[in-house]
Amino acid sequence: MKNHLHDKIVLSKGDKPLTHLDIYKKLEGAWRSQVSWKASPLGKTFYEFAFSFLEDLRGILGVGSWNLSVGILRVFVYSKDFVLATMNMTKAQC
Repeated sequence: MKNHLHDKIVLSKGDKPLTHLDIYKKLEGAWRSQVSWKASPLGKTFYEFAFSFLEDLRGILGVGSWNLSVGILRVFVYSKDFVLATMNMTKAQC
């Protein structure tokens, strides 16, 4: 799964979680050059993104985080060992 990333949407306390459709709409604008990608919600505001091209993934990963105006999307490298129940993010939105 070398063309996959895991992501976490960091919201401010009290913010309403984004729907799957909201995520697509916000990222379509931010990722204009990335024509072919898919998102799968994993729960707890985590997502898995699949890209058709490794170059697209590298471009997104190189930025690291994306401001979605209602929260921050933090991207990190896909791992086979990813277990949602044990994931703790050590960064917070400021």
